[in-house]
Amino acid sequence: MRRQGKRKIKIGVLLSLACTLLAAQPVYGTDWDYVGEVDPFTGLPKDTPLDQSVRVQLGDNMYYDRELGMFAYPISGTENAEIDATVADGMVTTDPVSVTIPEGTSCTLYRNGDALSAIDFTNITEAGKYVLSLPSENGQLDKILSFTVVGEQTCLLSEYSMPDGFKITGATCDEEEVEWNENYVSLDKEGFYCITYECPKTGFYYELATTVDRTAPALKLENVKNGKAKGPVDISDVEDGAAVRIALDGKEINYSKVLNQSGNYKILLSDPAGNTTTYNFTILVYFDTNSMAVAGVMVLLVIALIVYLMLVRKHLKVR
Repeated sequence: MRRQGKRKIKIGVLLSLACTLLAAQPVYGTDWDYVGEVDPFTGLPKDTPLDQSVRVQLGDNMYYDRELGMFAYPISGTENAEIDATVADGMVTTDPVSVTIPEGTSCTLYRNGDALSAIDFTNITEAGKYVLSLPSENGQLDKILSFTVVGEQTCLLSEYSMPDGFKITGATCDEEEVEWNENYVSLDKEGFYCITYECPKTGFYYELATTVDRTAPALKLENVKNGKAKGPVDISDVEDGAAVRIALDGKEINYSKVLNQSGNYKILLSDPAGNTTTYNFTILVYFDTNSMAVAGVMVLLVIALIVYLMLVRKHLKVR
């Protein structure tokens, strides 16, 4: 999420005013310390000046276009063609991502290493790690930008390294501050993270808020021993919010709290953070109350048939 930073612009030409501003607090609106020269007219650190131009260069091949409100990536070998995106190269976001591709440009978008087809570039929302590539003159694929989309919960993040031109201003996990520097923060623990960062050249502030969850969903499957069950299998302990897919002998079936049909089962669990667990087991042929009752009836019918045949045979002998 992007926020426009509040800046106090002080204009003056008197030496006394300039001296006052030099001693003033930094003006980014956050609690951070700066040691160095300050511009007497803007109050900004001289080593990170605000670039008021329409097009601000942030990296070797990345610009921010103030008119478009997007990050621009020029396509090499062309005069003016470029790819525009709502994210910077290397950014992590919880918001939908929009990418504008010039007409006639051939490109490939990968998600978690798999090439996507029929993708809506204007509304990329599915969680995953994305890479956008273009074919180069030598036939290879050149990466244009990469980004990560996460939800309110995610298992994808273990760290966050700042994109070119950005720096971290704060980081907490479960509302307690964690170690960080301007370029990097580790997300090694599970919990709710809030990371604030800024782009000094554009004057925009950003925030990443998400819960890191790497604990995979689980089932007890108490009746399954060594991959086999001699009776029904209870799977009613599925966690709230978890998705369940069940296949019996290779064919997907609807969810049921109790599985009682004999055969080979495969269960895939996934939680909102993206963690997955797979179970494979076999329910052997068994007799439950209903099947035993049916079997009992069949046995009685067979006995009755045998007795009937014996009586008929005896009657024929008598005659």
